[in-house]
Amino acid sequence: MSIFRFLFFLFITLTIPLTSFIVSDNGTNRLGRGSGMQEVKFQDEIYKSTIRTVRFHRLGQEMAMPVIALNSNEQLQLSFDDLDGQVKNYKYTFIHCNSHWQPSELWKSDYISGFTEDYINNYRFSFNTLQPYVHYQLVFPNRNMLLSVPGNYLMIVFQDNDPNAIILTRRFMILDQKVTVVGRIRMPMAGADRLKKHEIGFTIETGNFPVIDPQRNLRVVVIQNGRWDNALELQPMMIRGSILDYQYVDGSNTFDAINEFRGLDLRSVKYLVGNISEIGRDDLGYDIHLWPDKRRNFKPYVHEKDLNGRYDIGTNETSDPDVEAEYVKVHFTLEVENAIPGADVYISGMLSDWQFRDENRMRYNSRRSVYEKSILLKQGYYNYHYTLLNHGVKMGNSGFFEGNHADTGNEYTIFVYYRQPGSRSDNLISIKTLNSKDFL
Repeated sequence: MSIFRFLFFLFITLTIPLTSFIVSDNGTNRLGRGSGMQEVKFQDEIYKSTIRTVRFHRLGQEMAMPVIALNSNEQLQLSFDDLDGQVKNYKYTFIHCNSHWQPSELWKSDYISGFTEDYINNYRFSFNTLQPYVHYQLVFPNRNMLLSVPGNYLMIVFQDNDPNAIILTRRFMILDQKVTVVGRIRMPMAGADRLKKHEIGFTIETGNFPVIDPQRNLRVVVIQNGRWDNALELQPMMIRGSILDYQYVDGSNTFDAINEFRGLDLRSVKYLVGNISEIGRDDLGYDIHLWPDKRRNFKPYVHEKDLNGRYDIGTNETSDPDVEAEYVKVHFTLEVENAIPGADVYISGMLSDWQFRDENRMRYNSRRSVYEKSILLKQGYYNYHYTLLNHGVKMGNSGFFEGNHADTGNEYTIFVYYRQPGSRSDNLISIKTLNSKDFL
């Protein structure tokens, strides 16, 4: 091969993206090479039915959001199970995204140093479980692949060198701290719902970092407990020198406070604990039936310590839950006198990636006057809510069943993105997480 052909090949390899995207009218993307391209949602999603218990967090901090600092030693850890039980050739790659979670204008060579895709080589087989599975684990950035640009990213995991055979996608962020967020949470000062909402007020102190035209180039997003369906995007109310003020008075910066999450303890398959009414077992696995849940929207607030919608994998009978925890079929029921027209009911939380999927959509049983659903879950401790989703609406309403109480402890995370004039990407320049229990 001539030196010219070699340099041309190297240029193509490092600059052309691994995959091509076609943005459709509904905002989804198609991913692939040539024909038969697969639609990709730029969110936490599972595309293969045998993939379960996808966990993604900062290494060593299982309850932390998947965020690491730019040019630091921090790493992220991805883990998941494949219930197919056979080892697969899984690979991963990254797509840099803008602040709206769509592909940015950067080439892969702009933000990836090293390989643009790599194998997930760390896997173990389940041990002594009724449901066989393979547990996969990946830690990155690593020596094969480094990321050099801050902002939003989508991780794509696919099978057999085929970008159309996607098994899962996961969002994560790289932070380049440039500004400081100072915030507080309080009940709204006025209004009939002031005892049912949380008001998120904050300022951004830019210091010596030049923010040019913040109304246009700065984007600020606030999310509650890690869910994105009810995220708020806010503009500064006032600019005073190096201080951007986001302390609204019109209710634009409020969230429904909802209620503490319901708890589900699956760490034992031998004993009835909490709201478990029955445990059954056959050659195929375990069935765990829960006592029927009731609506809490008219009940007074009761303080309960929760995980703010997360879950923690673990067992009481084994020492290595990654590969020794059982998969159990959990049967949920929610007592509702009549089916709710024009809406669906979902079991929501991190157990469903905060998504509204058929796998967590409940069906109404008119004979029993309950919504019911069975979900396969790995042993551990889970939080969940029941959430109403009206047809044609993207934001769920958990307060419809759970109630709204300002005493509830929620986590609110503020993301600050900035696009330098002339830049092709949105940089993440600050993150701040506030807990309502620290203020109310």
